[in-house]
Amino acid sequence: MANLIGLLFVISTLCVYQVHGVLECLDNPENNKPDITIDGATMSHCEYWRDVLKPNQCLPNKDGGNEDYLKYNCATVCGFNRNCDYVGTATPPPEPGLVEGYQILYKIWGGSEVDPLDLYNKVGEEVGHRQSASSAMAPGNYRSRKFESDWMLYLKIKVSVYDNDGVELSRTVYNARNSDRLNWFRKEHILETTYSDVQAAGSNYYSVEGDSGIDRYFYINHHYGGCDGDEGWLIASGCRNRGHCDWQKNRDGPCPHILTVTDTFKNWNAVAPDVIQAAVLVVSACGSDYYGCE
Repeated sequence: MANLIGLLFVISTLCVYQVHGVLECLDNPENNKPDITIDGATMSHCEYWRDVLKPNQCLPNKDGGNEDYLKYNCATVCGFNRNCDYVGTATPPPEPGLVEGYQILYKIWGGSEVDPLDLYNKVGEEVGHRQSASSAMAPGNYRSRKFESDWMLYLKIKVSVYDNDGVELSRTVYNARNSDRLNWFRKEHILETTYSDVQAAGSNYYSVEGDSGIDRYFYINHHYGGCDGDEGWLIASGCRNRGHCDWQKNRDGPCPHILTVTDTFKNWNAVAPDVIQAAVLVVSACGSDYYGCE
């Protein structure tokens, strides 16, 4: 009998705890911000979980879209687990593609003979194997459909360039708020960068599309001075017409050629260590609590 009474006490305590925890989460203004609009109704992440996902068994989106994101977010904020059970607190397991708090959305390998802009513009498509998104140095190019489906959830976008040994040669973090899948890559959105002079120095190109007529993408360029006088910070040289300057065409191996500096702008005709032909360019994103934005 004593054991039965004890068990009933534990069950009743858990029920009260669960109800209180849900209400506490929903009543917390910080956790209950109205940031989701569905069919004209605006609700918070927690309300969406409670009123929309949970009545529908919280089925995960197999493509990793917004519903799956919200499940993880509500797990970290409101204490639900992946089975839609309230457990007070829950830490979701990492999702494939999470790298140091950032999720890989796009990756192009130098020498892969895939045009960087063609891959980037596969709007709404998942290109490449998801294992390629498991780390910066995993083999294979990659382009995630989350670029479009989850864009409004992202807080920061990071562009990193690595050498063949996995050493990060350059990195720029951008504010993703009030931007879209193209215009985030702008000087005015920079939060931090290893290019020490890029914000103060002038630039004639700073965009994903770059100077597309001569195959210059993810292009951060300081100055055009004729082929001998071109200066900049970053370029992913494409596979269409391969440009018209020797510094762009005469690089090792097949296209694309990914070139970066490590600090201040340099003349593109220079070689390492001033201008380095990199191995891979990676675009990754983080947003909200689940993705662990720094």
